[in-house]
Amino acid sequence: MGDLTSIIDPVKMEELRKLGGDTNEFLLELLNNYQSRFAELITEIEGHHNAGNLDGLRRSVHSLKGATVSLGLLNISRIIKDLDAEVKQANVDNVETSIKAMRDLEPELLELIAALQ
Repeated sequence: MGDLTSIIDPVKMEELRKLGGDTNEFLLELLNNYQSRFAELITEIEGHHNAGNLDGLRRSVHSLKGATVSLGLLNISRIIKDLDAEVKQANVDNVETSIKAMRDLEPELLELIAALQ
């Protein structure tokens, strides 16, 4: 397994591995579930933004933030934490840029999953 510390917090990764009996199986299950939910939530965020639905936008951004942070996904966490803080203040100026940035990071998520298999 290569150096994944630029993608996932190594402390969080080890915590999740230990929860799964010191194997990658549980962590992989979480990451695969996250990958599916990631795509759904990005689509929801985009839909709420396009519809001007600030409450829905806030909920979807907050859901994605919680899942991302709990897995220790570093780069996506930085983006979604900033976006969460902005939409809480009704600032939607950076939503489209953040969506693109998160979508651009999906290959690193796939790289992480592949490396752990």
